[in-house]
Amino acid sequence: MVLFKQENMLKKKRTAYSLLELSIVIVIISILITGAMTTAVGNISNAKSKVTKDKLQAIYKALGNFVATNGRLPCPASIILLKSDVNYGTSAATPGDCSASVAYPPPASGVSQSSVYSNLVFGMVPAVTLGLSKDMAEDGFEDKIAYVVSKNFTASANLSASPNFTQTNFSINTVTNSNNNIFVIENSGSSTIYSATNGVFVLISYGPNKKGAYGINSTTRNAASSDGYEIENGIEDMAAGGGGIERDFYSVARNSDTFDDIILYSNPGQMVAEFDLYRLLPCNNNLDANYNTNVTPTAANDLAWNAWFGQVVYGKPCTGSDFDKNYVKKCGAAGTWIVMNTCTLP
Repeated sequence: MVLFKQENMLKKKRTAYSLLELSIVIVIISILITGAMTTAVGNISNAKSKVTKDKLQAIYKALGNFVATNGRLPCPASIILLKSDVNYGTSAATPGDCSASVAYPPPASGVSQSSVYSNLVFGMVPAVTLGLSKDMAEDGFEDKIAYVVSKNFTASANLSASPNFTQTNFSINTVTNSNNNIFVIENSGSSTIYSATNGVFVLISYGPNKKGAYGINSTTRNAASSDGYEIENGIEDMAAGGGGIERDFYSVARNSDTFDDIILYSNPGQMVAEFDLYRLLPCNNNLDANYNTNVTPTAANDLAWNAWFGQVVYGKPCTGSDFDKNYVKKCGAAGTWIVMNTCTLP
């Protein structure tokens, strides 16, 4: 009997755990749980980023289709409206102007509305105007997707009239004024790469950290980021100077530990090629004396000889053996002339 009791006591001792062993087990379980949670959070963030990128691509396609139909880009929608508002996601401003104060957040203190929005305009993606659902104006992090556009490209071109090259008319030949451009910068370590210097619009998601973003059910902006590159993409930088919205936007900032903005941008040439918009690229006569009937061609009277894609322009009569002919040229793709007839020497 004594021997039997001793064996039972030994078995009981073998099935018990010491405090040290329990502590080790708890630590291991905690590490496993923490790792699983970190992985899960990372997977969720990656999924939201993918949703955002997919939406940006869908918006880009809708913008291209809009330009193909209307000959212009839309003005932004108001970014300070609640989703329940009937005008949520609808372009509220006049095309070519885009300065309706209702469509944009207030400018910085002491800066006039007109000076802030002198050329580039800021707001929300006009999803409804683009024929998309309201949800398409929101990123995967439940914030409104910002939309900055050069207002010159929101004016419809009159395809029945000679194009006026004092306006952009979606022409890659006229986007040379820095005030008309959107610059997109890729910061790669110690180097700065300009991915675009003639952008016409940029779409911005303020990413997982939501710094500087406008929530989908908010009329005010989240706290601004302290990251210098994210500040470049925020409205506080755009409205700070009084000389127009800041034109620099960052798509990559590899020397920043906090930068997580997601952006998409395009330029006129890229949109023309991807959406077959060659009819929106006019040809400039460039003061060609053979086609300008004025004694002294000037920038003003030369406008009469500009042409849209596919149009044929007849110039002055030839002389000498070609007296019965005229100079003739046709506006081709990408705003380039195709010479159809040129006079020979007399």
